[in-house]
Amino acid sequence: MRRLSLLFSMLFGIVLFSFGQNQISFTPLEQNLHGVGWSSAIWFDVNNDGLKDLLYFGTDTGYQDYYTFLLVNRGNDSFTVYNSSQINIPGLAIGSVDTADFNEDGYTDLIIEGATPDANGYADILYNNGDLTFTPANLGLLPIYYGSVAACDYNNDGHMDFAISGFDTDSNSYHCFIYKNVVDSFVKLDLQLPGVMYGVLRWGDYNNDNLPDLLITGFESVNTFTFYAKIWKNLGNDQFQETGIQLYPSWIGDAQWFDYDNDGNIDLFLTGVGGESGALRRAILYHNTGDSLVQVDTFKGVSHSSVEIADFDNDGDLDIFYNGLYGDGMGSGEYLTKILFNDNNQFSDSVSLELTGLYWGDCRAADYNNDGKVDLFLNGFYSKNDTDVAMAAIYKQTVATSLVDLLSNGLKISPNPASDYLYVQGGKGISRYRITDISGRQVLQGKLTQRRIDVRGLVPGTYVITLQGKGIKLSQKFIKQ
Repeated sequence: MRRLSLLFSMLFGIVLFSFGQNQISFTPLEQNLHGVGWSSAIWFDVNNDGLKDLLYFGTDTGYQDYYTFLLVNRGNDSFTVYNSSQINIPGLAIGSVDTADFNEDGYTDLIIEGATPDANGYADILYNNGDLTFTPANLGLLPIYYGSVAACDYNNDGHMDFAISGFDTDSNSYHCFIYKNVVDSFVKLDLQLPGVMYGVLRWGDYNNDNLPDLLITGFESVNTFTFYAKIWKNLGNDQFQETGIQLYPSWIGDAQWFDYDNDGNIDLFLTGVGGESGALRRAILYHNTGDSLVQVDTFKGVSHSSVEIADFDNDGDLDIFYNGLYGDGMGSGEYLTKILFNDNNQFSDSVSLELTGLYWGDCRAADYNNDGKVDLFLNGFYSKNDTDVAMAAIYKQTVATSLVDLLSNGLKISPNPASDYLYVQGGKGISRYRITDISGRQVLQGKLTQRRIDVRGLVPGTYVITLQGKGIKLSQKFIKQ
């Protein structure tokens, strides 16, 4: 594993990642964003201009005022900030947000839940009007928070559905539902899913049957201390069944599916607090064997956490970014933020990079400036003089690894977007290729004999092509039209 070093000058300095003599550097943009914790965030293209915009919401350390902000990407590292009244979204905290084009009008909508300043819940789909404002769908969902939302076309009918969980203050009860999109409305499935709060919902086809399954985690009951983490298998025909796969039961954590070893099966990284005492924090990597998930590694455990997956160093292997509260006991601990670099399917906690510790926040990765390098958004609470301080900042990746520097020898992949073929020029020593979808699942591979790759059979969407040979391994995103 490569030796890593770090220079992080607090919140508004430069984060420097050193790989031998090559560097990855993240520089914060001078946006002076309003810091929040108890927060959620998501990158998406709100206005269809090809640039990733950002929505985030939460509360400051006074826990009195709740905020929602939309940052519209204007290019050249510039964002215009719109507040909740300008975009017609209430100020929220302690919630969750996901995106999909639910009404199929070509604009990306939001499914959102959270708490309002008067301690009520809010949950609805917000339709994107195309003018940087949103209109509530008024679905009549339970006003829940302390939960999670997750959009997915679980039945492969071409219409985006969603799952939602959380706490309803009116009935003092926990809930978890799946809603089916029937074009003009949404229908709640008649399922006995466990009601949870302070957990997450994550869709993923763990058994490769082309039916997305649902991971459910959280605190399961009002009257008993029950921690929960189970996969509900999609049986088709709007039916789901709890599997017997053993995962660490936990809450106040996060989880993400990703194929860390590029074997075609999505694996799982899970964080949270649980155990018999209810105070054991964990961060666990599970390997998908094809029909089950097996724990293969553990790292510094965290609660009040967020997890993001991305290939930060452009080596073709997906890395892990996570943060949260580290240490034993629910009332104590240190704030932790880490990037675990994946080097040939191996992660090392001892050499992962220490960043400013955050908790009760969100970490989101995206190439917001379309330069081929993954950038970051970080927010949450950090400790200053034993006092929590809220922060929010966008970090631009400004220096690439030597793998990206290979472009200097004439390596070029074109066209992008592509409809029929990808052409590879330059790059002496490149001999093989592999193409994966955005979840990390391999869809094509082969020898690069003619310098032309047939992508006509791929479904339109975003993919990653990895070129290899003679010690070279370079990955680049492309769009299949």
